[in-house]
Amino acid sequence: LNRELSDYCKNLLRLSQQTIDQASCLPVIVTEIEKYLLDFKPENCCLCSFGPDLIQVAQDTTRQGLSDPFDQFAWLNLQSETRGVLPEAGTRPQREDIKPGLGLSESVNRHDALDDARDVKLILDALCRMPWKSSL
Repeated sequence: LNRELSDYCKNLLRLSQQTIDQASCLPVIVTEIEKYLLDFKPENCCLCSFGPDLIQVAQDTTRQGLSDPFDQFAWLNLQSETRGVLPEAGTRPQREDIKPGLGLSESVNRHDALDDARDVKLILDALCRMPWKSSL
């Protein structure tokens, strides 16, 4: 949408403008994702994110007239799930704020794609280990 990133975004994501300029366009990325997902059955999978990432993908693909590669899969927003397990986290908890409550350490490279993906996995695992709390 905005091929020239602000200095704020470049610093936050640790990306150069050259990296952005050389990146594949969304139609190419969507095709790659679709090919990768062919090995997975939607009825056996659930996608996880921490926050509305999949909503953003849906909006971006719609804006460009592309199919959403994730729309056939169930989605679990761990940010929302965390609110149910750690009510003290507030209405829109941030990953770094809830990690101590889940027994997790801070991220080394926050906003790095691989580090963020690891965070999602660690948060999911931690939420699955939480004792079930009945409201009865």
